[in-house]
Amino acid sequence: MGGHRDPTNTRRALRTALSPLANTARRDLGHSLRALRREAGMTRKQVADTFTWPQTRIELIETGRIKPNHRLV
Repeated sequence: MGGHRDPTNTRRALRTALSPLANTARRDLGHSLRALRREAGMTRKQVADTFTWPQTRIELIETGRIKPNHRLV
């Protein structure tokens, strides 16, 4: 809602996002990122070029098949 977050809740959310593969929170995060990318009118290639990543990495993040590390988050 745009307010302040308790640090404990933030750590819990990060722990959930960084948990093992096939986690529903990570899949939901990927779906949200894909929706935002589409809303911005960007292709996967454009996003990959912006971050200088391979295009396949964007696909893996959006499908929730890659485990993001703290640096990526």
